[in-house]
Amino acid sequence: DTPASAFAGSRNINNPEKIVIDTTAPLVPIASPQGGFYNTARNVRLSVGGEPSTTRIYYTLDGTNPTVRSPRYSSSIRIAASKTIKAVARDVAGNISPIMTEVYVIDTNKPQLLSFSSETPDGTYGVGSVITIRANYNEPLKSGSKIAVKLNTIPDKTTVLTTSTDANSFLRGEYTVAVGDTTNGGKLKVASIITAPRSARENVKDVAGNIRTNSTLPTGANCNLGNCTTASSIVINTSVPTPTP
Repeated sequence: DTPASAFAGSRNINNPEKIVIDTTAPLVPIASPQGGFYNTARNVRLSVGGEPSTTRIYYTLDGTNPTVRSPRYSSSIRIAASKTIKAVARDVAGNISPIMTEVYVIDTNKPQLLSFSSETPDGTYGVGSVITIRANYNEPLKSGSKIAVKLNTIPDKTTVLTTSTDANSFLRGEYTVAVGDTTNGGKLKVASIITAPRSARENVKDVAGNIRTNSTLPTGANCNLGNCTTASSIVINTSVPTPTP
């Protein structure tokens, strides 16, 4: 007879173990906070919701696609300069998730006012004419940014320039020519930026949250109602009945 010890550690063929074939990729990793524009460093956490704790996350910070040879995520990632995080999840069966990509822009610089310009063609304009005024900046601005400017008309007129859309790099407003307005034969320009009362002060914020606090006009001979290379030639004369661009 075969001794019982010969069967030690053997499986019962009448109750075989299950073999599970898993080909389902894990969910895409999630970053918190998500990518975007920030004006301070961020600690980014990666997770894979709904997956077992045995699921591992691998990531890169240089824009290359991660593999299982990339750094394995274990704690929050400090983002102190602009970076692109790419990450994948790997389950115990070896399935790999699609790649997560999040772009972080760390911007600590205040927006700069480059020039004033107009979408209105050069020409002489009279009563009822609508002149567009644009303030152009060096980067995208936050929705709700505004600036109030005083024009060189006689009498002087104030126009509020604003944006209702994130990512525009300009503020826009309109000046409607009234009876008696004139530039006295000269070209229409922005004379100054309004700083009082408080409600009228410049409030320009970029998409990262940096706030411009300098209310000086841009420098350069042709930056005022021009693109810094070519000045506009808009003249206000209310003795002219109709616009003549």
